[in-house]
Amino acid sequence: MISRRDVLVGAAALGLVALMPLQALADQEVVLGEKTVGFNEQRDVIQVGRGEGRFTHLKLAVQESPVFLERVLVHYANGDVAELPVRERIRRNGETRFMELPGDRARAIRRIEIYYARAAEGDRARITAIGRTD
Repeated sequence: MISRRDVLVGAAALGLVALMPLQALADQEVVLGEKTVGFNEQRDVIQVGRGEGRFTHLKLAVQESPVFLERVLVHYANGDVAELPVRERIRRNGETRFMELPGDRARAIRRIEIYYARAAEGDRARITAIGRTD
């Protein structure tokens, strides 16, 4: 015979299992968008879809050629803009650290404006924006 205690323990275990994917999703990295940049320009914009979610952190990954990232402007869905001074050389296949977005809560991002310069060799690079919520 199954006791009330056994039912409660089983229900609690199922509840914990059901919550685990939500926590994993909350800490998951999400690709917000990417842009292939040419070095004739010094500014580009990565458009972010509305369904991407809300984020507290942002990092940029660089493929193909190294890039000197000067600064990043994050345009939020509500019209606010936050400036993230990066000022660092990102090597080919490298990335920035996760930069904390200003504010005390996760926010939806509309677009990411990047200012950059060629760091050495190559004529194009692909920059990928990655968001995280925790």
